[in-house]
Amino acid sequence: MDLKEILMASIVLFGVINIIGSIPIIVALREKVGYILYEKTVLVAVLIMLPFLFF
Repeated sequence: MDLKEILMASIVLFGVINIIGSIPIIVALREKVGYILYEKTVLVAVLIMLPFLFF
């Protein structure tokens, strides 16, 4: 597998597996702040997930 396939599979799995646990956090943030910066959220999630992929 090349890096692109690993990255795509990891992002999909992270979103599918973690979304149920994140729903209360997402709802609370939207109520408190009123908006969520989705691009920044995805970037932070990828940066957190990458060390677990390689180590």
